[in-house]
Amino acid sequence: MCSTTQPGSGGTESRPPRNRGTVRKIKDFCQAFSEFLGRPKTVFDLKDRGLFLLALLLLFLAIEGLLWRAVR
Repeated sequence: MCSTTQPGSGGTESRPPRNRGTVRKIKDFCQAFSEFLGRPKTVFDLKDRGLFLLALLLLFLAIEGLLWRAVR
């Protein structure tokens, strides 16, 4: 339900409005990323995916190394 309390008055509805620009940017990023993961169309797409997979693998190995070192 809507409340008639003003922002900052201490009511239950005193939260600031959502930043719709940020939500839109996140949706645009998700759409672009899903298109990136779609079928590659050029050699550059394959190179980009290769670099992405390499970076993901390096990140995974770094986290595994940190966890192994912390347990040891």
